[in-house]
Amino acid sequence: MPTTFQNKAGCRPPGCYTYAYLRASDSANGPAGSPWYVGKGTGNRAWARHGSPKKYWAPPSNEFIVILKWGMTNEEANRHEIYMIAVLGNRFKDGGFLTNNYNEGGGSGNGYVRTEEERARLSAALRGRVFSDDHKKRLSASRSGFQMSEDQKRKIAASLRGKSKSVSPQGKLAIAISNQSREWTAEARKKVADARRGSRHSDQTRAKMSEIRKGVSQPAHQTQAIIAARYRKSAEKMGVSVKFWSELTDKQRGMLRTRYRRGKRGAALLEGLL
Repeated sequence: MPTTFQNKAGCRPPGCYTYAYLRASDSANGPAGSPWYVGKGTGNRAWARHGSPKKYWAPPSNEFIVILKWGMTNEEANRHEIYMIAVLGNRFKDGGFLTNNYNEGGGSGNGYVRTEEERARLSAALRGRVFSDDHKKRLSASRSGFQMSEDQKRKIAASLRGKSKSVSPQGKLAIAISNQSREWTAEARKKVADARRGSRHSDQTRAKMSEIRKGVSQPAHQTQAIIAARYRKSAEKMGVSVKFWSELTDKQRGMLRTRYRRGKRGAALLEGLL
């Protein structure tokens, strides 16, 4: 095996490897050519952007990327990363060369515990954070088509096994209320209606629903929406317009329902009301 890796276009180290980023010029943290970051990965990791969308960081060119060791297993690469970080030192902890390593290595923060001050600062920074519509769209697009591997599914299933998955009555009510104000497309309404057609709540479920709604006042807009939905459904059934149905008295609506149950349709149904 060669002792150095030839950093050519499209040429990537086999297996897991460790790498370092070198300084392009002298700085207060170290001379040109000294390492400022050590990492480990596979494939294109050493040449990929690091950080977050707010602040990406990487060497100015590939000549400042050095592959330290390759052809390792993941565990071996973790150990070598820890070793190299310990040898080169952290600028902020022990005055070493590295400025972008915030933990001891060995995989995404393993072993690193944030201080109470760091926790408080992160909490304050994230409190009340609201994503813009553009940000939400980009997040949605990034997850589009994503599928978990079978191994991921097994791990999640194992972590949830034995835990209660039930939602509290208050939580269910909150979900129901939020869904009532949601704008549904015609296609979404049809899918939900088809899925629920023929289903019926059990007596136990009805009792629970009644219990959690005791003492809960329904907002006026919800009441109006429910009445409008009932009017629309009845008008479609009778073959009349919603406006016509809403202008009838309760007695006239009762009369139409009785005629409908007796099999009258069309003009015979509306006789004496037009």
